[in-house]
Amino acid sequence: RQGLSGAARPVGTLIATASIALLILPFFSTFGELLTRAAMAAGFDAWLGQWIAPVEGRLVHGALALIGIPSAYDGSLLYVGSGPGSLALYISWNCVGWQTVLFLLVSMATGLQGEYTLRSRLETVALGVLGIAMLNILRITVVAVVAYLFGQLPAVIVHDYGSIIATVAFLMAFWAFAYNVVLERIGGDPDDRSPEHQLRPGYGSLMSTVPNVRIGHAEALISAPARPAEITNRCALCANGTTRTLFQVDGTLIVKCGDCGLVRQDTRPLAAEAIYDGDYYATNNPKGGYANYFLDSNVNRRTFRDRIQAIEQRYGRRGRLLDVGCALGDFLLEAKASGWDVEGVEISAFAATQARARGLHVATGRLEELDLPAASFDVITLYDSGEHLTDPVATLRAVRRLLVPGGIVHLVTPNVGGLQARLLGPLWYHYKPGEHLFYFAPRTLRAALEAAGLRWEGWRRSASYLTFTYCFNRMRYYAPAPFAFLEWLGRTFRFGPYAFRVPVGEMEGWARREDLAGS
Repeated sequence: RQGLSGAARPVGTLIATASIALLILPFFSTFGELLTRAAMAAGFDAWLGQWIAPVEGRLVHGALALIGIPSAYDGSLLYVGSGPGSLALYISWNCVGWQTVLFLLVSMATGLQGEYTLRSRLETVALGVLGIAMLNILRITVVAVVAYLFGQLPAVIVHDYGSIIATVAFLMAFWAFAYNVVLERIGGDPDDRSPEHQLRPGYGSLMSTVPNVRIGHAEALISAPARPAEITNRCALCANGTTRTLFQVDGTLIVKCGDCGLVRQDTRPLAAEAIYDGDYYATNNPKGGYANYFLDSNVNRRTFRDRIQAIEQRYGRRGRLLDVGCALGDFLLEAKASGWDVEGVEISAFAATQARARGLHVATGRLEELDLPAASFDVITLYDSGEHLTDPVATLRAVRRLLVPGGIVHLVTPNVGGLQARLLGPLWYHYKPGEHLFYFAPRTLRAALEAAGLRWEGWRRSASYLTFTYCFNRMRYYAPAPFAFLEWLGRTFRFGPYAFRVPVGEMEGWARREDLAGS
């Protein structure tokens, strides 16, 4: 088959290279010695030792910190362990992995032969370079872990004999991935491939408990599902404001009101609730829905715990809390565990059913259309919901009606006035046609809250906990193949689940219902 014959070419190149190396071994102690002498003759040793080795030392130090192994670095020296028993590992210029780059280039000399598109060739090269870099960091990290756990001799064995095995295994997996997912022939139709190339289960099947999440060719990764019928999306703050077109994103106009400054999508789905079905919560579309709500829920809870603490500090006590757009109820579970009496509202029938199955009280529908008792909640939250609302001011009026006097509302939403949005323009990740209908800046968010009769209490930038694999998954929107490969590596080698807190282009706003005296 064509895919296997192509994958066999770099394998043959590696076999030929190994054969030549064996032939000249009587003249040199190892093939590595030959490469070392060639690199020293070319003057690469000083450059590699000065610039590359210290960088790899810092990266390995960070990797060891993630798995709880104490270490320190000083230039090319990596100290593993603590106290008098620590081991000093010297990352020399000859240990940074430049030999594996040569093997990659040799395999590419034949592996990229054929009528492949320039873009897919460049993506393959980028994947190879990224993969080799990560392989080298992983290799040194493993040596350091073995030295820490078992001592110097086992670490030397792993370093000397494990490296070539890891390199060959990586190249085999890399070319299998490249031929089955990345490389595309000129004039070829991704939909007209042999059965073994169509919707091959890949890293997508590792991501989800939903069985229909699969992987196809690179282009399929960025193909959003067909959007439902749409109607004009009018400004939520102005009755007849003038409109200025900013740009087009994925075939949809993003416009700005000339009077109030609110940015919005020019159209909106006629039946918005139809979007939020089960597939929305575990999708291969890198710029829509959730990469996998189920796998990311533990990380999301860390963000939610921070928000609960912020609410309690501001409100001063616990009480009744309503989460608007509660999805599957992770925030409600965290708030309930903290002592709050919680309820939720969710437009997605699928998500509301899942939340109720977890023992939560969740109503299905739009908040403004539900007959909930007035003045019945101390706190109402809207986390990543405001941008989805078809009529934000109407929803916020309902929020005010449901709040007790002195009750607070806490919102988190993308900040279209922030630095990320201004720098990236139409490439800003939060521009999601069909889902995100309105894009607030601090000024327009305040205007919406005050139009609903709430008192503005300020805003600040918002940060969330993310994982490497989540970031790689979402970055597939910009470069499908390289980041799909990185995500696969993250999930396969288990470095992806580590969470870190980072600003994601969002803001959080606070408002309050005036007490009876100030109403």
